Amino acid sequence: MPSVYIIEVKRSPIGKTNGALSHIRPEGLMSQLLNSLITIKNQKVDDLIIASAVGLGGNLARLSLLEAGVAMTTTATSLDFQCGGSLKALEYGYYSIASGCKDLVIVGGVESTSQEPRIFLNPSDPRYHGEVSELRGKFSPNSIGDPDMLQGAENCYNLLKPLKEEIDEIVLDSHRRAVLTRDQGFLRDIIVPMKGRRGDYVYDDESIRDKMSQRLINRSSPLVKEGGYTSVMNACLTHDGASIMVLASEVMVKKLKVKPLVEIVGIESVGLNPNYSPLGALVASQKLMTRYGLDNEDLAAIEVNEAFALKTWSIKNYLGIDYDRINPLGGALAYGHPYGATGGILIGHLLVSLAHSPKPYGMATMGVAGGQGIAVLVRQSYDRLD
Repeated sequence: MPSVYIIEVKRSPIGKTNGALSHIRPEGLMSQLLNSLITIKNQKVDDLIIASAVGLGGNLARLSLLEAGVAMTTTATSLDFQCGGSLKALEYGYYSIASGCKDLVIVGGVESTSQEPRIFLNPSDPRYHGEVSELRGKFSPNSIGDPDMLQGAENCYNLLKPLKEEIDEIVLDSHRRAVLTRDQGFLRDIIVPMKGRRGDYVYDDESIRDKMSQRLINRSSPLVKEGGYTSVMNACLTHDGASIMVLASEVMVKKLKVKPLVEIVGIESVGLNPNYSPLGALVASQKLMTRYGLDNEDLAAIEVNEAFALKTWSIKNYLGIDYDRINPLGGALAYGHPYGATGGILIGHLLVSLAHSPKPYGMATMGVAGGQGIAVLVRQSYDRLD
């Protein structure tokens, strides 16, 4: 199978709902990222695939492309894989190049929870119960269980029963690592400042807490039920943001005379019980590592979408990976989780970590609403796996 490379990754700063990026339309976030790309200047792009989980519908990818002034002859597709969207976009872009059909594909995701519309059911819908708005579409039939992700996290806590002290340490470390990463400027090359409507720019991620403490954690109240595990401290907030990745064939890499950041080794998507969606990251990771015969010592770093501290805990305890190699730059508890954009954010962070490691392999993984998971394996080497 032909090799597929990631040659450029960019993301926006991450803003809280109704925060620093709230006034920028999703296509505005994505078009600014498209215009920031260096590797594709004056080069025909074969396809654009963009993910989003909330919004008004329509082909957001095509709208973003036209907003950015990219050639109208470039095709664009939008997809919904919920919070795993930009990794699923990467998967489809990977297949299109690995099949030999395309040479240069841009993938990513964007979300504006600040501008998330409410849903009003049509009176013909059997679920109609008056002019009352719904916050989200269904993830799963009621006969199976259709929990919000918070309830899904609570279900997983009750199933796995982690110690509170272990969960609290993940919360503290997520912010500590993110503060250090920000202060050291490790992500400076991949974050693109976003221009606002008044001409001002947003540069920084908005949710990182410089003074996260055990006292704050102890004061937080349960979100799902009295005496429950899930709290505002060990579950991330909602956010706005965008991410983008440029994928290229070996032919295109040589034509552009660029050095690839990494080669995509493989991708695995999985399905599981929707009542335990947060475990999708673990299941997908296990499947991917088994497929390529890798053990925990082979990975330089693994980025897991830390929408809940339980996700990081499950990777640490069930994959046996050293904790310092899991979200080494901090996780979504600190940075935030702009749904469809988060997968690309994880890839960007992963590549920064890989650049400082002698080990070639890295993985990004996510649990997905509705009972799914996805994991991506990359490597720094041109050599194929044996």
